Amino acid sequence: MPSVYPEKLLRQLERGRIDGAYKPNRFDERVSKNMFLSWQDLQQHHLQELNHSKSVQQKRDYLSKCLMLDARYPSLGEGDGATVANAQAVIRREVFLDLAVQTLTFCRRAAFTPLKTSTFFSIINTLHIAAAEMAGPPMPLEKAYDLVENLLLCHGVERPPFSKSIFTHNDVTMGVQHIIATYLRHLKHYQYVFASFDELALKATGTTARTVDHKVQPLDSATSCTPLAEEKEGLLEDDEQPGAAEEPGEEAGVDLDAILTTPEERAMFERALRKELAHLQEDMALKMAEQQQLFEQRLGKLEGGAKGSAKGSGRK
Repeated sequence: MPSVYPEKLLRQLERGRIDGAYKPNRFDERVSKNMFLSWQDLQQHHLQELNHSKSVQQKRDYLSKCLMLDARYPSLGEGDGATVANAQAVIRREVFLDLAVQTLTFCRRAAFTPLKTSTFFSIINTLHIAAAEMAGPPMPLEKAYDLVENLLLCHGVERPPFSKSIFTHNDVTMGVQHIIATYLRHLKHYQYVFASFDELALKATGTTARTVDHKVQPLDSATSCTPLAEEKEGLLEDDEQPGAAEEPGEEAGVDLDAILTTPEERAMFERALRKELAHLQEDMALKMAEQQQLFEQRLGKLEGGAKGSAKGSGRK
């Protein structure tokens, strides 16, 4: 049995129930002031009204009103994305009402007094808030069971001021068995239905985009041997520098007019140039013929494979 209560409960609870409208993300002020859960959610006149209810649906409607479930599980109205949220809120209200009616049915079958019924109902409600509705990671099953033991022992042992004897030993045993067989057995389902989901909206901006300006030069300027404007500026700067000299190994421009001074030399140069161009044309023609032959061979293989598959399909 814990030595001090409700420190463990207050560490685990991040939202609670207070008088008036339901306000999430706050500790239960009544629990912080009074560690006992008697008459927290259901008062004696609530239980009397529930006993006089003629149908289960009438009980559900009254519980939804006195527990302020419409404020606890609100609808978002109309708009984009509101349809799914509204359906989820309706499902949560209906599931919690099933849990509430089931708890009251157990208390009636166990012949609990109004004080015991109100206390046990608040224990179930507190467990549900801590284990399923609390923001953050879901509570493990072991911690949920420890919380059940703390809550029942706090109200089942006469040890003031830490605990108060509201339940007998038999009541605590039946309560633990009921909670294990009903709520803790389906804890993952409750956590799935009542878990809060945070939507992360990502928006792409152009701040991280990088624009590349690729300037394509005209074909005549690209194939021309004349330098571009930027290159001309660089050449002028290098030439204008005092003491600038040609580095060894640099290729200088060749002036054919200065070399070929006679008509015979020009004729010899043209014949040699035509011969080299003819050799280049022959090499290019041979390479093109080889590529054409390889292409025709591959095409023949593909056509032969297609005909074979067509014949096979026809046989079938």
